[in-house]
Amino acid sequence: MFLSLLKLNIVTRYLTHFYKKSVFMASRPNVLLRNPSSEESNLRIAWSVKLNVGTYKKTNISSTVFRYDLEIKIPVIFWNKKQKRAKQVGDFARGKSINSQLDKIIKRLQDHYDDCLAREYYPTKDDLRQFLNKETHRISPNAKKVKASEGKDYKSIKNQLEEIWLLIRRRKTDEDIQLIERKKQKVFRSLKNIDLLKLSFKDQFSAWIIILLYKNDITISAAHTYFNRLVTLLSFQESNKKLNIDTVDLGVFQEFLSWAHYVKDYGQNTISLTVTVLSSFIKWSYHEGLTDNRIWEHPDFVASPFEPETIALAEEEIWRVIDFDFSAIETEITKKSLLLGQKWFAIFFLQGIRFSDNSRIDRSNIITRKGELYFDVRMQKTQRKNRKAVIPCHWRTLEILDENDGRPPKIYRHDSLAKIFRELCFWAGINRIVEVTEMKRNTIISKKVPAWQAVSIHTGRRSYATMLYNQGIAIESIRVFLGHASVDQTIKYLKISDWDIADRAVKTGFFSKSD
Repeated sequence: MFLSLLKLNIVTRYLTHFYKKSVFMASRPNVLLRNPSSEESNLRIAWSVKLNVGTYKKTNISSTVFRYDLEIKIPVIFWNKKQKRAKQVGDFARGKSINSQLDKIIKRLQDHYDDCLAREYYPTKDDLRQFLNKETHRISPNAKKVKASEGKDYKSIKNQLEEIWLLIRRRKTDEDIQLIERKKQKVFRSLKNIDLLKLSFKDQFSAWIIILLYKNDITISAAHTYFNRLVTLLSFQESNKKLNIDTVDLGVFQEFLSWAHYVKDYGQNTISLTVTVLSSFIKWSYHEGLTDNRIWEHPDFVASPFEPETIALAEEEIWRVIDFDFSAIETEITKKSLLLGQKWFAIFFLQGIRFSDNSRIDRSNIITRKGELYFDVRMQKTQRKNRKAVIPCHWRTLEILDENDGRPPKIYRHDSLAKIFRELCFWAGINRIVEVTEMKRNTIISKKVPAWQAVSIHTGRRSYATMLYNQGIAIESIRVFLGHASVDQTIKYLKISDWDIADRAVKTGFFSKSD
């Protein structure tokens, strides 16, 4: 028994000793036609790989033949069986490129095999096949199924992002907002199974907006603004292919500023907001591991906003526009548009609402208290802070709603409505000269224009705030009506002179001698 164990131990050590000295041998890979009898066949790599142990007799332990079909087709008549390469003749122009491709693949395969041997690792057929798949950019049947499934997922998420983008941009009613709320949850769930690195810049940006919206970090109105900034960036991307989260640097930033100022003639606030949103997106991408770019930390990666000098219309001017008869006016804007615009002019200037809150002006949002009517609404820009505003309903607004079955009139796009407002003011004779400032190409310009030229949608809020202040209403109440977070913000809206302040103080009676 002892001798048997000793013999077994010696034999085991002997075989182990020679196994460590084993050498892996293989002939050079050959390229053959898969089906030589057909007119055109796929090329195949055929390779005999042998394992020999270094014994005295060099006994052959194992031998295997590795075959791999290349996705290269060649007519049989143009294949040289002896040289195992394509014939390079005038009638077959692809011969040279095919041979070059074969030489490259075979050299890479032999080098890979030699590298494995140097690491004392014997590559299996699957190892070699996987390597060639990578070299020829081919995927296995199972991988094809997975990739096809992933392709469907990515196509689906792109369609979902596009759909919710359109919903946010064209939202008009509360039903649209409810639909957006449902869609964002569906999209967010889909994004959990998606590798964001595989998405385009546009889809990554859109996904970021939806994630912020889902987490209630931004409102639907803010999401609409972010999508508009994305449109600006995509427009720039058409002229600058470098724009993505990895390549944005100070050079690309300067190109964007020049493009925005000189090519598109954007206002400074539009440029500043676009840069701010882009910076936030890159910062989020960095923290999510999508990029190593930290340009958002650079002090020069900023475009300062510009606060333009805007105007407020006097109460008399507002009523002049509201009461003006436009039926006989001939202008490029249709009479129907003028009349609708006149109604919205009254709503914006007598209620002080934001453009994003136009759908809130509805009979269903009106409550009655002690015989008075109030709008009880949650404003779009402040809804995530769960603040509701109670705003007195003006009698003219109520008349407009009753004329339209309790609903607000048809609304136009922001820029179109602003154009109508200026047209209304022009025909109503709002011609007093005012001084306004604007920024063009990074330069602040001050100029004097007729008041009607300076009217915008936002003029309504400033005029509303100024009117209420001159009526003696407390500034804290005005802040609530406007939906501001602080009184400091409200003060900036007041367009009042020193005389207005003095007149307001005199009305208190403090400075008059009592009888």
